[in-house]
Amino acid sequence: MRAGGLRKSFGGQVVLNGADFELHEGQVVLLRGANGSGKTTLLNMLTGHIEPDAGTIELRTNGAIEHFRFPRKWWQELNPWDHFLPERVARAGVGRSWQDTRLFSTLTLCDNIVVAGPEDRHGHNPVHILFSPKQARRI
Repeated sequence: MRAGGLRKSFGGQVVLNGADFELHEGQVVLLRGANGSGKTTLLNMLTGHIEPDAGTIELRTNGAIEHFRFPRKWWQELNPWDHFLPERVARAGVGRSWQDTRLFSTLTLCDNIVVAGPEDRHGHNPVHILFSPKQARRI
């Protein structure tokens, strides 16, 4: 995964401005910074949970490279298969765990990490639920 020029603001307050980096398969990365420096915002953008205001994200999956440029044009929103969503990022092998441990307090650390990004998850995709209801119920 590669990102360039990522920018995000909330209510006029710029949280990230011009974040650039490259992550490689198998890498473990420490993201450090003061409270309010944009660490969680960056993770949320990289995992498809929030959309950057500006910048690019390149996702490499099984030899294919997908480019996502933000802000998106109105016509890009019409294509349901061209979105940078958490399910797509998880299938590419990028996962995250949440800071709120109360979500799965009965699970071990390892189990919480496994929940973060299994490749066979389809998320809350209504098309998948309609055409594969038995598999969707198992998830």
